[in-house]
Amino acid sequence: MQDVVCPMRVLSIKSIREGIYKRFRRRAIEPLIAAVIVTAVGITIAVAVSLWMLGVIGSTGYGTRPIMLGIYGDINVRGDEFWVIVKNHGGERVIIDDVVVDGKHHAYILRAYSLSTGESRLDIYEGNRYTVYIEPGESVEIWCVSDVDMKPGTEHEVRIHTTMGLEYARPLKAFLAPIDVEISSINTGLKSPSNPEQRIILVRLNVDNRWTKPIIIRSIAIYSEDNLVSPVKVVDSWLNGTSLNDKPITIKPGGSWAPSSLLEYFRADLTPGEYIIIADFEIQGEKNETSASIIRVSSNVIKAYVIYITEDDEVGSGDPVNGEDPIFERYPAWYRDPSTLVDTLKQYYDVIEVSKMSELKDLIENPPEGPLIVINVHSEPLPIPKSYLDNYINYPSENVTENAVESAVKDWHQAINNAVSHKWIWVHPAGYPFWGTANKRYARAYGYPNWTDDWGYNYINPWSNLDPEYGGARGESVHREGAKWATGWSFDGNDAHNHKIGKTPLVDEIETVFGVTLYGTTYGWATMDVSSLAGSSNVTDDVVVYYRDVDPEASASDYFDPIIYGLRVNGGDGWFLMVSLARPQWWPGGTPPDYDEILTKLVVYPVTHLYLIKYVVEE
Repeated sequence: MQDVVCPMRVLSIKSIREGIYKRFRRRAIEPLIAAVIVTAVGITIAVAVSLWMLGVIGSTGYGTRPIMLGIYGDINVRGDEFWVIVKNHGGERVIIDDVVVDGKHHAYILRAYSLSTGESRLDIYEGNRYTVYIEPGESVEIWCVSDVDMKPGTEHEVRIHTTMGLEYARPLKAFLAPIDVEISSINTGLKSPSNPEQRIILVRLNVDNRWTKPIIIRSIAIYSEDNLVSPVKVVDSWLNGTSLNDKPITIKPGGSWAPSSLLEYFRADLTPGEYIIIADFEIQGEKNETSASIIRVSSNVIKAYVIYITEDDEVGSGDPVNGEDPIFERYPAWYRDPSTLVDTLKQYYDVIEVSKMSELKDLIENPPEGPLIVINVHSEPLPIPKSYLDNYINYPSENVTENAVESAVKDWHQAINNAVSHKWIWVHPAGYPFWGTANKRYARAYGYPNWTDDWGYNYINPWSNLDPEYGGARGESVHREGAKWATGWSFDGNDAHNHKIGKTPLVDEIETVFGVTLYGTTYGWATMDVSSLAGSSNVTDDVVVYYRDVDPEASASDYFDPIIYGLRVNGGDGWFLMVSLARPQWWPGGTPPDYDEILTKLVVYPVTHLYLIKYVVEE
């Protein structure tokens, strides 16, 4: 059988391509038509991308006419307020009922104007919210307020929602408006005395006018989150009582304005919830504009602890002299009856009465974080837990020595120093601060006369139901060292005993802010001499002065000394309020019948003012 050899044909790539072309030529489209199709598809995609980037999306709407909206320009920002321009490219009126920033922050619609006519394009929705309507071919400027921090240069997605359920979105860059009216609100955490369900809110304006014309601010309106049509409050006066209608805030071109004191803040008492604050201002010779901010009012209230020991329950491992049972007696105090103080405090604070020795010990050794207020009603005879004395004295067999008591008191006062550094304000009412301490178990066990003396016994003890040997007004004195240990400052005391003291302008501020009447002059007592810290200033980083020594008989070294003042913990974030009022039984002309009321006013209002300016306004 003969083999058959088939010759192999070698094909080039070119010949293969020509063959395929010839084979399929009759089934394919012409090159010119293909080019047209590719071009059309490319244009369609480009238009779609352009519309997406401009925030324009088409959809069949009423009948056969499309609904098309475009979001143009950038985000103009003024405080928490911003505005964008939206154009209706479709053939039907479009109604916008929501504006969302960054996919989750629902903004409140405040205003809307037609760019061509300047007419409002707002409608009221369900009686208390706004919607925006845009006619075919019209461009509208929509003003909103949001809690998003839109810093200049940052990019945010703005999404428009219509009543038909359609959405239109575009990423936009934020730019600062030429006029910046920043509204900051301060939730003080203080109750409103007229309505304990409300909280005192302070409103602050900061204005930068980068425009070419003056701007004038005449009023501030506050709206609840569920009613942007009718304000819950219109604030047209500063805390100093000045009406913005009579004396509006005017800022020249290139100028700025900020409050110079607490008196140039605005106050509003509001129930907890979310609110929108709107400041109306006029650009001189042009249209009126606004700036808006969102605030949230918390239900939380600042706490005030009142140290008022009526039960010594610190028995620990046993008390061989006094037994295991608590001692149910009031510890001595400068107040005859602290109920006036407690009742007044409750108007502003949630008051916690520290009535047991164990509670006092726990408060100091496990200090809650502030800001909060602590008031030592006992004043000079500050109660000291027995356990601190036990660290230096073998109770009750070992005699009490001055060095042992001093060491124990120093430990106790330094523990107070640490506690106050947790953003507390510790209030010392009357007498020299931290002059002495008292512990009834030791007083009963040892019967030492230096734990009681006549100057305190006659005034204090009849109210305290104490016998002389069972403890007195002041207890064991550590004199002027106690204030040094507690505050961390090494200042000695002055000799302003029963000196006439006069108010500083801060007391006028207190009277205006709180609507109370304090005292132009009263009588003070010796206290820590902080004059080198204060000088002639009433507010510094370390001292806030409410009353000074103005007695004509005062020595040159004591005259003008701060007597009632706030003192910052040396090196810590806490304050002491030293209310060094004269001792009641040595009051010139005799003990005033309203001594408790005098002391209450000079404690509650200065400490609240100190809290506001140091822990609220400054921070």
